[in-house]
Amino acid sequence: MLCAIMDNDHWKTSPRWTLGPFCFCPNANNNTYWCVRTINKKDNFLYCEFITGFISYYDMNKDPHQLRNAVHDLEYATLQHIHEILNKLRKCKGAKDCTVRYSSTNTSTSTRQQNIKKGSEMTRKRSAFKHQHRKEALRNRS
Repeated sequence: MLCAIMDNDHWKTSPRWTLGPFCFCPNANNNTYWCVRTINKKDNFLYCEFITGFISYYDMNKDPHQLRNAVHDLEYATLQHIHEILNKLRKCKGAKDCTVRYSSTNTSTSTRQQNIKKGSEMTRKRSAFKHQHRKEALRNRS
């Protein structure tokens, strides 16, 4: 990682930094990500996977300003399905290959209640998924 000292003289345009020197260490890994944005009659969401292993999911109908990462509200099967779609889109070429059709990711109330009962199992699966995703992301870095 390359670090540099920034000071008041570094900034040439407004707003200018005036609080003295500071260390700046850009890390490109934090800004390496893949996203799938889905808008249809049933869904309106943004799902992203970062090279660091961080995963985000925003229901844009409920949270248009992306204030709450709702990835932990997803069923494991839905999370896995969106992950597979994203991986397909990362590798596809051409309109025919890159067209994805899939069912709604919305879950019914009864399904959500069942998931509450399976909370520890879901947490375990999500942890395994995140671990697997991180390994894939590092392997596919290029």
